[in-house]
Amino acid sequence: MLKLEGQHKRYLKNLGLLDSSIDAGLYRTVPKNYIKRRLVGSELSRKYNLAGIPRFFSRRRLALVF
Repeated sequence: MLKLEGQHKRYLKNLGLLDSSIDAGLYRTVPKNYIKRRLVGSELSRKYNLAGIPRFFSRRRLALVF
């Protein structure tokens, strides 16, 4: 569903993370487009309980936004 864009992987490596740490951390790039983010959040919320996951929250319990 989500992948890590090359520019973001390079940024993490510049911070000192190893490829193995990046892979183990399951880092992903979030779409810039608001509608795409909402679609991804909605799909993830159908598959998983995202309560307590940083950067996810519910607005009036109707939709997950990140």
